[in-house]
Amino acid sequence: YSRNDNLTVDHVMRLAHYVDKQVDIIMKMPKEKLQSGLVDWLPPPDWKNVLDDTGVPLPALTDAQIAEEKERQLREIQESGGVYVDEESLPGGWKAAFTDAGKLYYWNTDTRESSWERPKKEKEQAGE
Repeated sequence: YSRNDNLTVDHVMRLAHYVDKQVDIIMKMPKEKLQSGLVDWLPPPDWKNVLDDTGVPLPALTDAQIAEEKERQLREIQESGGVYVDEESLPGGWKAAFTDAGKLYYWNTDTRESSWERPKKEKEQAGE
């Protein structure tokens, strides 16, 4: 957040609340479940009706602004040598994970199948 001057205290507080809740869940999780990698992640924070630092609601972002921000984040992650993981584009049941060595792989929480290759949604497989 320190790299984006457009973010408000409300943004940071929502993210801090999310992290706090997620840490609480992880700390109460049975050790075996945590070690298995089957972490029940909470949905990301709600970014609707974010307030500016004076308490006034910010205008909602357009789809184009959201896409532009995702592209900015992708560039920043890639330039720093990181990996961008977009789980929203994965088929149902699939999650992204990392090996202990930091290599990205995918696994299906329903079938327990894993893959080094990113699974495609049915539409992508049909060439749409």
